[in-house]
Amino acid sequence: MVYVYPQWHTVSFTLVAKQHVHYLRKVVRVVEVDETWLDAISCAAVLGSGKRYLLHPLFYMLFNRDTARRAIRATADKLVGFEVTDTDRISDRAVEIANEADLLIVPSHWSREVMKRSGVKVPVEVVQHGVSELYERDVRLPTSSNLLLLRFLKRERNLIYVLFFLHHSGFRKGADLVFKVMERVQRKYSNVVLVVKRGNIIDPHMLQLRKLKMIEVGGWLSEEDLIDLYDTCDILLCLSRGGGFELNALEALARGLITVVPDEGPFKEYIRYCVPVKVSSWVRVFRDNPIHVGYGFEADVSDCVAKLEQIIDNINEYRARFMEQRRQVLREFSWRAVCKKLINVLKQYRVVEVR
Repeated sequence: MVYVYPQWHTVSFTLVAKQHVHYLRKVVRVVEVDETWLDAISCAAVLGSGKRYLLHPLFYMLFNRDTARRAIRATADKLVGFEVTDTDRISDRAVEIANEADLLIVPSHWSREVMKRSGVKVPVEVVQHGVSELYERDVRLPTSSNLLLLRFLKRERNLIYVLFFLHHSGFRKGADLVFKVMERVQRKYSNVVLVVKRGNIIDPHMLQLRKLKMIEVGGWLSEEDLIDLYDTCDILLCLSRGGGFELNALEALARGLITVVPDEGPFKEYIRYCVPVKVSSWVRVFRDNPIHVGYGFEADVSDCVAKLEQIIDNINEYRARFMEQRRQVLREFSWRAVCKKLINVLKQYRVVEVR
């Protein structure tokens, strides 16, 4: 089995693929290949015919690589694509690529519905994302000096931290909605601080968010440090207008954070564990994305403000509730459980031989 995914840089697809490979190797031989290999001439000939290919993500890898696309399809015994949907429709070109695969695997029922509604005819199976065993560990004192300072300031000043992730795609991630919500919340509560986890590249929406009472945590964090960040904060605010799964919300739940999300799209996979915010409208998410061409859902700002005020006024009760349900989240969404489902799906479609 040949598993192709981004290795030359680390993105969310990389992290998910590495977990898949780890557990797949327990039942089948896996060859890991970087996506740049697809740029080689007659790339599939390197490994010969009759191979089973897993491409993660399928659309991005093959959209402008027609030579690789033809070569893989001509030599592959099985072609499986992993994909997500950032809006409620994918383009005709993406549908064409999807229908050349033998199987498509998506992380949410929302994504499956989008694929089918857009015209994908091949089987589409749902295998959610997960959290690693590290999320089962106890709270510790952060080893990062920056995170240690963040925790110290919180305790010294009796602060409540609201965490928001903004690595890219600020509009899709709902950064403008977060600003509107937090501006209103901070007028009422002087001890509520927005903590923004950002990447090395500054999203333009950061300029607006910096007008709030906020703290930035920049750069890439190890998984251990990321867990320390979750443990330092109180509430996760995730108001994305679309996406395939939104893993940060699940990770927050796995650490017992009070997690606030829209009651729509991929969040339905774990909404029963969250504080849901009603959706007020549907909007165009991207202007010129060649794959994700539809609309996304928009969280209602007033409803979100009301939910946050209720949480803040009763924060100890909410903390107890979310810590109590954390173990169930870990059981349901551990990578062990998720990849067991993945292996069963691949066996069902004879991508992995049944033993």
